[in-house]
Amino acid sequence: MPITTDAMNDKPDKSDIFQKYLQYSTLGFEFVSAVILFLVIGYFADKYFDTKPIGILIGAIVGVGMGLYSFIRNAMKIDKKLSDKSKNNE
Repeated sequence: MPITTDAMNDKPDKSDIFQKYLQYSTLGFEFVSAVILFLVIGYFADKYFDTKPIGILIGAIVGVGMGLYSFIRNAMKIDKKLSDKSKNNE
């Protein structure tokens, strides 16, 4: 992934670096939010059905699975978008 440079002094463009940082940082937040969401659903399912550890365990497994799926899918989209953008800049 080439980083664009300022034509005057060959320094990386700060806005480009910041944009890439923001795009990749959202991946972590999405993963964590998926795990927390399904853990909370599992917790309330345990309370409702009185099945103490089963709901949380299932929620954790589903949350990690959905979080990884979302992480990989979105990382591939971001990578493709950035590589297409860098090809257009060349």
